[in-house]
Amino acid sequence: MRLLVLLGFAAVAVLTLSSTAVAHDHWHYHHVRADVRREIRDAMREARLAMRDAHRDATHARHEARDAYRDSVRDALRDARHAMRDAAREVKQAVRDAYRNW
Repeated sequence: MRLLVLLGFAAVAVLTLSSTAVAHDHWHYHHVRADVRREIRDAMREARLAMRDAHRDATHARHEARDAYRDSVRDALRDARHAMRDAAREVKQAVRDAYRNW
C-alpha cells in the first residue's frame, strides 16, 4: 500500500512537472511570437514612412519640373513677343525712312 501511495505521488509529481515545462514552453513561444509581431509592426511602420517620404519627394520634384517648364515656356514666349515687337518697329522705321527719302 505504501508503495502504491509513493507511486501515486511520483506520478502526480511527474505530471505536474511535465505540465509546468509544457506551459513554460507555451508561454516562451507566446513571448517570441509577440516579439516577432512587434518587429514586423515596426518594420511596416518604417516602410510606410519611407514610402510617404519618397512620395513627397517625387511630388516636390514633379512640381519643380512643372514650374521650370512653365518658366521656360513663359521666357520663350516673352522673347518671341519682344522679337516681333522689335521687327514691327524696324518695319515702321524702314517705311518712315523710305517715305522721307521719297
